Amino acid sequence: MSDEAGRPWTVALVCGASASGKSRVAVPLAARHGVPLAEADDILTALQAMTSPSQQPLLHLWVSNPEAALSWSPEKLAEVHFAIAEVLRPAFLAVIRDHLDFLAPAVFEGDYLLPDLASDFGGEVRALFLSAPTEEGLAANLQARCPC
Repeated sequence: MSDEAGRPWTVALVCGASASGKSRVAVPLAARHGVPLAEADDILTALQAMTSPSQQPLLHLWVSNPEAALSWSPEKLAEVHFAIAEVLRPAFLAVIRDHLDFLAPAVFEGDYLLPDLASDFGGEVRALFLSAPTEEGLAANLQARCPC
C-alpha cells in the first residue's frame, strides 16, 4: 500500500557498515521523497550526553577506548558492534514508532541500525542493507574518511 505521496513505506531504514555508502543512498532517497533524514548517530550522541561510561559502557566504548578499533580482530569488532546495536534498539524502535504514530515519513540511516528493526511493522517500515563489495573497498572508504 502506498501513501498519498506514492511512497510504499513510512520509514525507510538504510543500514550497513560505516563507509558502505549509506549516506550516498539515504540523502538522495530522502530528497526524492521529500522527507527528513534521521541519523542514528544523533541518537547515540544524545544518549552519550545523558549517560556516563559507568552507566552505559558500550555506548561510550569508542570514545573511552578509540585504539580498540585499530587493535581488535574483525570478529571482536563485529561482536561489539552488534552488542551496541542491541543497546540502541529500544531507542531506534521508539523513533520508528513515533514516526508511524504521527504519520511522519522519514529516511533513517546509521551503522547501528539493523534490518530486522523493520520486521514488526509490515510494509510501513522498509530496510535496505548496504555492504561494500570487498574488504579492500570498505577499508579504502574508511581510510578516505578517517583522519587516523
